[in-house]
Amino acid sequence: MLGGSVRHGVVVEVDLMGQLSADDATVLRIAGRLYERVEEPDGWENSLQDLADELQGVGLCLHRYDLGQRCGEAVRPLRGLTAEDAREYGEVHAANNIWMAQLPGIPQPADVIVSHKLYPENELVRHRFYHEFLEPRGLFALVAAVLYAGPSEFTTVNILRGPQPGRFSDTEEQLVRRLAPHLCNVHHVQWLFAGVRSKRAVLADVLDHLPTAVFAIDPDLRVVVANRAAEELAEAGKCLKISRGKLELHDPEARDALREAVGGLAATARGHGTGAGGSFPISRPSLACPYVATAVPIRALVPIDNTSGACCLLLVEDPDRRDVPPELRLMQMWGLTPAEARAAALLASGLSPREVSVQLEIGYNTVRSQLQMIFLKTDTSRQGDLVRLLTRFGMTVADGSQIDTDGGATCPDESGP
Repeated sequence: MLGGSVRHGVVVEVDLMGQLSADDATVLRIAGRLYERVEEPDGWENSLQDLADELQGVGLCLHRYDLGQRCGEAVRPLRGLTAEDAREYGEVHAANNIWMAQLPGIPQPADVIVSHKLYPENELVRHRFYHEFLEPRGLFALVAAVLYAGPSEFTTVNILRGPQPGRFSDTEEQLVRRLAPHLCNVHHVQWLFAGVRSKRAVLADVLDHLPTAVFAIDPDLRVVVANRAAEELAEAGKCLKISRGKLELHDPEARDALREAVGGLAATARGHGTGAGGSFPISRPSLACPYVATAVPIRALVPIDNTSGACCLLLVEDPDRRDVPPELRLMQMWGLTPAEARAAALLASGLSPREVSVQLEIGYNTVRSQLQMIFLKTDTSRQGDLVRLLTRFGMTVADGSQIDTDGGATCPDESGP
């Protein structure tokens, strides 16, 4: 009677009546551990150690061989070889590796290489490679499984042992042959995971160098990821904090705005809305300008009903930072073009549209057209509303100007549109 279980998409059948042979049981046990550990950073290496134990191997490494140069390198020594041994092998002894030199052709994935079938043992002991590299390290016999084969190189997992117990038997070779396809599968998955982990490490480092606080949050406002600036902002606790894993804002209006933005983004991720996030200020208890928070969508890595899946990036910036130009903030927050952002920044500083046209050396009608697009993108209808909005985000109106209560920003000699 056979029972089945699925591990990472691979069905492993087990004889529930205990009628498997010892070899079958060994293959299933080692293959099962390979797949069980596939997501662990060290799982691959630990599984190879198990295989080396099964074969009484005293040496274990991943080996890459260049077919064009006819030379190899021990890319990852795992047992019986030190980093210095690997360096010396690559620089001095790899060119003399008689086993690799005797390969009959180009290996294919899941092929198995056995040393005594490549080169007779009675001749090996007289060879330079044996006396200068193998013998000093107590090595004598090799069995290797090809994990990857390309047009110019191939990678193997090499298991070596000494004169005792000596050469690998046919039974041991058959064990490796039966495990070789599984070794190839798990090696490929490990390679993919290593790439993902490497990218994540790079992205985390990049995020930690940003002055902007970045929170990745889920629909329930749980913080999935936070960069260093975000952690420092939350630890200060002056305008927001992380409590029991959730992001909490002290400003009631900002809190409502965040919930509305995240709710819209979560609904959009489920296919039930068109929420695009948005920007809103977060007031501070001091007289400093409010922080500027921008909620933007992020593609969920897990189903949206799983609370560990981030659906929103919340970017929190300090407008007092001189390294964030006002024009750039305007482009990021409302999607203004560079020309519209320049005009809006000047309008926020108190200039009239005609003064903006002179400052930017563009036509007055061009400024008026830009202003209409700015109104549309910022959901305002008059220049006074726009100036108040930008002032709310910390872009203050310069001294000497005034805001008309009817909505037009005026200067001593000219009215707005």
